[in-house]
Amino acid sequence: MYNVQDKSAFSVLLLDLIKQKEEDNNRILTYAGIGARATPVDLIKKLSYIAKRLEHQWFHLLTGGADGADTAFLAGTQFFTVFMPSHHFKQRISNRIEFVDCSGLPNWNEAIDLAHQYHYNTKLLNEYSLKLIGRNAYCVLGLDLKAPVDFVICWTPNAKLVGGTAHALKIANAYNIPVFNLADATVLTDVLRVLKLNRD
Repeated sequence: MYNVQDKSAFSVLLLDLIKQKEEDNNRILTYAGIGARATPVDLIKKLSYIAKRLEHQWFHLLTGGADGADTAFLAGTQFFTVFMPSHHFKQRISNRIEFVDCSGLPNWNEAIDLAHQYHYNTKLLNEYSLKLIGRNAYCVLGLDLKAPVDFVICWTPNAKLVGGTAHALKIANAYNIPVFNLADATVLTDVLRVLKLNRD
């Protein structure tokens, strides 16, 4: 599916991860598909296509289930885990499998500690907003907060660390998780090309 001569960062990473999966069928490939609620309409469909392509290579999506980018990624795949700030979120109900109420997890306090560590000022947040920020840690570090995703695909305005997504991206950067922000036109073009979506 991919050109082995392609040396772009996304292509090299993807090929390496697929090879790992071929060599070890128990290897679980994961990525965080996250981003702003204000993700442009013309990009929404592309995010769903990206998720579908990655599903074909057995990549499991971790996301927060918010409107915009999160929901767009979700629409493209059946291999996902949605980390929610409460039992009910965006007309979804926690079932502890695909839809997880993070606030009920035994390591929830660790996620809140990460919120305090990486958010610019949690004192400005009310209780529910803190939960929204806290659940972002699971999107990049997994259910046990010890299994970082293989990479992050996201969209933020001007590819900046802004909004709630910024918290997740700061954690990703701290854990050296590759981030591909599709608000950067070069990154978007490259990801679509590697996944053979540039003609869709």
